[in-house]
Amino acid sequence: PTNVAQLYAADGNTTSLPKEGGGEEQGYLTHSGSRDFYVDQETGLVVGMDMDIDDYYADREGVGRERAFVFNGSTSDEDQQELLKEAKEFPRDRVAEIIRWVIIGGGALLTLLGIIGALGLFGGKNKHARSRHNRGRVGGNAVPASR
Repeated sequence: PTNVAQLYAADGNTTSLPKEGGGEEQGYLTHSGSRDFYVDQETGLVVGMDMDIDDYYADREGVGRERAFVFNGSTSDEDQQELLKEAKEFPRDRVAEIIRWVIIGGGALLTLLGIIGALGLFGGKNKHARSRHNRGRVGGNAVPASR
């Protein structure tokens, strides 16, 4: 629950609540609510919804004292069935789906080849290894080492 009166200054956000021993105290509009959406997993279409809203005036401690607005609603069973029927008939683009999988597969293959290349597992001689064997030679002739 959120104390709306603390967040927004407006005429309807506060009221006077009667005290048990007589007199009045300040009441603060408090809002709470929830929404649940039901979505078809294959198409992503919304096929239903439940909504609960509870607005009430509460005292300083947040204890609800007076109802302001209550709403509980949901998509009817008939409407849900109609929306599910539409979701089943929703066109799916098979060509785009195939292209997506080919691109994902190509990316995975390039990543694997990059890892193999970075680790030097292609089986060819490493050019750095060859340069170690030829150290000290220029054009096949021995070069005297300086002392």
